[in-house]
Amino acid sequence: SLKDRILSEIDTVAGPATPGVEFSSRPSMLNRLVTGLALVASLILGVLLLNANQEKQQLDNQLKTSKAEFAQFKDKCARETNALAQQKAFITSPNTLKVTLGGSALAPNTETWAYWNTDQGRGLLDLGTLPPCPEGKTYQIWADVEGVMINAGVLSKDRSDLQIIQF
Repeated sequence: SLKDRILSEIDTVAGPATPGVEFSSRPSMLNRLVTGLALVASLILGVLLLNANQEKQQLDNQLKTSKAEFAQFKDKCARETNALAQQKAFITSPNTLKVTLGGSALAPNTETWAYWNTDQGRGLLDLGTLPPCPEGKTYQIWADVEGVMINAGVLSKDRSDLQIIQF
């Protein structure tokens, strides 16, 4: 009778049981399949996320390197622009004399130009049509001062700029 009373009270509080629905403590095959697929999907997404993070780190490092290289290039350009502006100001100065230096018996078809400024006590040499220096050799410029040959400097192999020579 106690059992019947408890079951009756349970039915009253919980309502009648739904016919055809069984509750089982064992997961069904579908539940296990869904859980397994979710686990595999989670692992795949984790691997993809890790890979994407590593690629992002590499790209960040490349960006930092590129920014540093760009800053160095920008500084170099600014220095070269400043140097060219100074050379232009020197060459176009009314106190700068341009002297054309013709070839010699060894190179009759060459021509170079020297720029002399007595106020600044400076000289620059434009290598003009001077051929590249042979390997292991350098060009040297000499000045004839009242019959005495004076060393005016060894020229750089870099042909991109005007060469500074002794005044």
